[in-house]
Formats: sequence, C-alpha cells, structure tokens
Amino acid sequence: MKNLSVSSHYFRVSTGIACNYYISDKTHFTMDTITITYKLKWQLKSNPKYKWSECGKLFNTIRGVEIKKTVNGNKPGYWIAGKFIRLEQMKAGMLQNIVKEKCPF
Repeated sequence: MKNLSVSSHYFRVSTGIACNYYISDKTHFTMDTITITYKLKWQLKSNPKYKWSECGKLFNTIRGVEIKKTVNGNKPGYWIAGKFIRLEQMKAGMLQNIVKEKCPF
C-alpha cells in the first residue's frame, strides 16, 4: 500500500508495512510508515506531469508512480505516455527547470 502526496517541488512516497504480533491468542495488525521525500528539479516541456528528482529518478506526479529506466533496441530511455523516449533525445532540449507555481491561498 502506497500513500503518495505531491507538491510543486517535492514528491513524497509513503510505504506502509503491515506487521503481525500475537497477544493472548488474538491477532493484531499494526501499520508502520516509512516516508521518502524527493526534491524535483526538471520536467518535460511537452508533458509537465513527468518530473525528475535531483537524484535522477523519474516520477509521474499525477498517478504518483516512479517510472523505471528501460532499454529498447539497445538504447536506454523511458516509456512516457505510451511512447519510448531515448536519453539522447531528452538531453537535446526536451527538459526544463520546474517553474514555481504561486499558491492562491
């Protein structure tokens, strides 16, 4: 079970770990939470919901999922919106720095 929250510059992943323990012949479940926060640095110009962290991980911030780097035709890249984009293509001007969004509140 993953609980994901997104802000404009930070991406937080919380993973719940279920633990069983027994007290007087009854089963009790507890949920421990581990939270990892990534600072987002770049996004795609054509599709801004795909963002990279400072450590180089790619996230889909709408669905809250990490996109894994794959190899297709002996070329490394990512499957983004059903299309394979090679790393060579991304370095050629497809990325931009994240623009800070003003909060209306």
